[in-house]
Amino acid sequence: MEMQFLENLAGIFENAEITDLGFALQKDIPSWPTHPHYMLLPWEEKRLGAVSNHFIISMGEHNGTHIDASYHFFGKEDGGKTIDEYTLDKFRGSCAVLNFAGCDENYLVSKQDILDWEQKNGEISEGNIVLLNFGWAPRFTSLPKGAAYVSTWPGKI
Repeated sequence: MEMQFLENLAGIFENAEITDLGFALQKDIPSWPTHPHYMLLPWEEKRLGAVSNHFIISMGEHNGTHIDASYHFFGKEDGGKTIDEYTLDKFRGSCAVLNFAGCDENYLVSKQDILDWEQKNGEISEGNIVLLNFGWAPRFTSLPKGAAYVSTWPGKI
């Protein structure tokens, strides 16, 4: 049974292109103004006589790369789900990347933008993952310069 699982798992990744969308967690990364910053604090250190080095990680739920579950904005009564209620299949699959880098920082993507993209690239199928690239990644840098990452964003109104 376990061997079959491993063979199935290997088959999933055989022809896959995997893209890491994450940013490294490190000191002074941007965070939402009212949320705690990421901290990595030494707890035990070999140089002080401990058997090994240990750390405490402290951070808010919105530090670094993360996924907001629908429950973040919608209660259970409105169909909101917590992150543990999503299957991993929701986070892998065919992907369409719509590029809006270079647009005004307050740009709102319209239905027409999506239809125009589909006209050039083909229809986005149900179940496809859709990524919107606003070229925001260079703003994710150490503070204080990195404050621009959360001071405004595409679609902010």
